[in-house]
Amino acid sequence: MGRLRVIEKTREFKTKRRDRHNKRTRKVRQLEVRKGTQYQSGLGFSSNQQASTEQIPQPITPPKIRQACTSEKEYKKVVFDLETTSRANDAEICQLAAIHGTQQFNVYILPLRGISPSASAVNKLSVSHGRLFYDGKPVTAVQLDVAIQQFLNWLQHFKEPCLLMAHNAKLFDAKHFLGALEKSNKTVQYSELVLGFCDTLPAFKELFPERKSHSQENLAKDLLQSTYNAHNVLNDVQIIHPVLESEKRKPPDPPAPNYSKAISMGIAGKAAASGLSYTHLLLSFH
Repeated sequence: MGRLRVIEKTREFKTKRRDRHNKRTRKVRQLEVRKGTQYQSGLGFSSNQQASTEQIPQPITPPKIRQACTSEKEYKKVVFDLETTSRANDAEICQLAAIHGTQQFNVYILPLRGISPSASAVNKLSVSHGRLFYDGKPVTAVQLDVAIQQFLNWLQHFKEPCLLMAHNAKLFDAKHFLGALEKSNKTVQYSELVLGFCDTLPAFKELFPERKSHSQENLAKDLLQSTYNAHNVLNDVQIIHPVLESEKRKPPDPPAPNYSKAISMGIAGKAAASGLSYTHLLLSFH
């Protein structure tokens, strides 16, 4: 008996005992993942207990991807820009302008809330006594839903789907414009007229990686030898359009994320199309 107690106090015995305990714990956890809770007070007496297990779903047939356009001749490139009441995510649009060729669109929008001092200092827009002012002068402004409808009507005249292009569209213009569409309940009409967005900022970064600045002002100055009144969106679209036309190369798509260290892109695509999620992969692993 004394010898057994001596053995139980050795480091080797304690290590083996801990390993056996960890092995039993892992086995119980694996069973709980597959079959639910195994040990719990009152486990067999709860009549309202719901199954907590999740099963790996059956594969689903992914929808066929419809190619919207086969060439640039089948859609119109529309350069657009907008000004907002602030840089916040919930900022309101207070000016929207666009251009395609010689055709231009411009509308001022009366925001429901005021314009922040920092934004007003840049875009020169302000609200006073229920009126919108640009550089201290009153301008004709309409409600958001009216402005969005006017813009969609303007796009409709092109008779072809439109690609909306903007400098920094991904992080700024696109999200605010889509938010305005939802507020105006115009998403259905928008989807019938617009293919999507194109961000010209990463395109110019790839075209001119050696440049320190890819702002519209500097691009216009260096490529067109031209200066203009920045932060008036009508002037912005009037200048970015010839900058784009001066470059005959097609703006490249942003590089796709590289997941090669985990699984191949082909396998990832098949797994996603079948309805599998990361949780289901964990279930299969356990």
